[in-house]
Amino acid sequence: MRRPNFAEQLGFMSLVKWEVLVVTSLLRFLQCVTRIQYRVIIVIDDLDCCAADRVVGVLEALNILLSDEDANFVTVLAVDQKTVVNCLKTELPQTVPTESSGYEYLKRIVRFSVCLPEANVSGRQQLWQRAVRRKDSVPLQQKVARRDPRSDLEVATFLEKVVQVLHHDQDNDEDNDIMPYVMGNARHITSLYHVLRMTVRVIKNRGMLGRVGPKQVASWVVLVGQWPWRMGWVVQFVEDGEQKSKIRNRARLSTITEGTPQAAETGGQAREGLSRKTKLHEVYGWVREEMARENNREGWRSFNSLDGDPELFELLLIESGFTVQDMLNLLPCTINFNYCIKQTIAAARGLSLE
Repeated sequence: MRRPNFAEQLGFMSLVKWEVLVVTSLLRFLQCVTRIQYRVIIVIDDLDCCAADRVVGVLEALNILLSDEDANFVTVLAVDQKTVVNCLKTELPQTVPTESSGYEYLKRIVRFSVCLPEANVSGRQQLWQRAVRRKDSVPLQQKVARRDPRSDLEVATFLEKVVQVLHHDQDNDEDNDIMPYVMGNARHITSLYHVLRMTVRVIKNRGMLGRVGPKQVASWVVLVGQWPWRMGWVVQFVEDGEQKSKIRNRARLSTITEGTPQAAETGGQAREGLSRKTKLHEVYGWVREEMARENNREGWRSFNSLDGDPELFELLLIESGFTVQDMLNLLPCTINFNYCIKQTIAAARGLSLE
């Protein structure tokens, strides 16, 4: 009678278990010979950047490593729990039917967890300094010129002012600083610096360095980068309002030409005809009503999760004092604005306003 090959039926997990047994046996042999206790330390990082099936596969392999209490393995898992839980819900819908079950699943695998708090403002400023300057304290103007020989002193000087604005405002008003609105993630802060460098160069190439201030540039890049969903709504609302204003003006001219009496504008029509001096936080007040209606659509809540704290977004809009004209000036120079999200919003507004 031929014996079945159970290893083939068990698949990849069987191979992992076999490798663990081999390594464990080898370590025990070395421990007996050398009288030294050996440990294998496995560090798993950036797992939340992988595909969902890969995340679940690694977690299952990790569960096998920890299933044997005598195994000489110490595993360090550095992940974003929320992302991993979403992967578990996607790949293991029966095992992990709800989000709370996903956290319980992780709790069974991870025996000792440490949740790192988000960096405070002082910590973010230190991360910002580390991203901008090297240990040799080379002046930023020299660094910019060294990295890009074509850069001129004007660009480097303006970028230096933007960096100082994010490090600490000159008015010593902590309530008016920008850094409290920046995400406390080292990778994000480093990316923010590179985005600002490129944005300043685009502003220079468009001849707008004299029309915008360093704090405006820093605030705008932070707003667009950390709240892509809400900024997409604001930009689309303004664009639609200007287009409808042009349509009404042309229709009014056509009506006057034909000698037909004009109809009075309603409150909704006046809202669509935005002034260039209108504050963006006022626009957001109108947009928020539409967002509340559209967020009930299936699949749209995932877009909302892209944004940071909505209260911080509104507060930064108020403190920055951006107007519609400021937005129209800065938008052509913006390199981190997500136009794909804006197109999705445009399609939704087109259907809801028809």
